[in-house]
Amino acid sequence: AITLLVDLLEKSMRLMHPFLSFITEEIYQKLPNHKGYCITAEYPTFDEKLVDKEAFDYMSALQETIKTVRAMRATLSVPPEKKLRVVLKTNKDYAAFDYLNEEKALLESFMGASSVTLDKEDSADVEGAFPTAGIGYSAYLFIKDAFDIETEIKKLTNELEKVNASLEQSKKKLSNENFISHAKSEAIAKENAKKAEFMDKIEKINEHLAIFKSL
Repeated sequence: AITLLVDLLEKSMRLMHPFLSFITEEIYQKLPNHKGYCITAEYPTFDEKLVDKEAFDYMSALQETIKTVRAMRATLSVPPEKKLRVVLKTNKDYAAFDYLNEEKALLESFMGASSVTLDKEDSADVEGAFPTAGIGYSAYLFIKDAFDIETEIKKLTNELEKVNASLEQSKKKLSNENFISHAKSEAIAKENAKKAEFMDKIEKINEHLAIFKSL
């Protein structure tokens, strides 16, 4: 493994040398397998024999599942320290199933999950979990592990009322002819930006409320 990493680093230095000549030359000279100078070494070329299509597909599947779960955590504003149970229900012919099963510890670490269950028989209980679709699978996140649902609904409802009130104030200000006729264009543009921000926030809060109320 170390030999492979050193070989990869040596090739990387030759590959990047035209763009980072000084630092790559310095690193290249310290490598045990270097020959001469990086500047005169043969530039790396593509070698079809080194391509491992299966490994590439498996790693792509790993990255895609992690990205899907992390995106949903971000959408729901789940704090990083909160661990969720995650169930991945895959198609029966999902090629990366066994690979992901072997890498569950890695999935748990990068997903911020307390556990990851892979299921291709549609037998895992996902009642109360929030679903999100991926390529060849659906991920189910147990949001209740991170939030008290009723408390969160009350919190979002209160926040929605406040933002709605701010939006109404902004609309009232923009409909005031006295303000429009006397204010500088920058002030009007700023108020329009605030109005758009309030509307965007209301949309997101309503999305979150719909999710929490569905659990």
